[in-house]
Amino acid sequence: MLGKSESHQKRTLALLKRDLFPWLGNRPIAAIKAPELLKVLERIESRNAIETAHRALQTSGQVFRYAETKGYVDRDISQALKGALTSVNGGHFASMIDPLQAAHLLRAIDLYSGTFVVKSALQLAPLVFVRPSDTDKLSGNT
Repeated sequence: MLGKSESHQKRTLALLKRDLFPWLGNRPIAAIKAPELLKVLERIESRNAIETAHRALQTSGQVFRYAETKGYVDRDISQALKGALTSVNGGHFASMIDPLQAAHLLRAIDLYSGTFVVKSALQLAPLVFVRPSDTDKLSGNT
């Protein structure tokens, strides 16, 4: 996984070892069919790990696309599974409406000692107040 952080690589490998390798790992990649992959992903869903199932599908797709470029498989079978998993519910996120809490947050941002870019982004965010509903309107998804 070139270009990925060490923590990302560890998380991805842990997902593969925990959720995919036990059921698919000993088989040649060309022998794995979409229904088999779906069954493994549904096993992840059955423990109510919906986001993990979607992440496993995404990672599987990356593996199959790599295998396709190397000639190990004819196509990426994960594409056939788009829409087959339970949708991830975004839900409502907490908001800060108390002025004292907002003041505390703004002071914490001023004291942030990380990189200039991150601190600048943190300082800009409260000024533009972008909410998920606003981004939906901008993209035409109303």
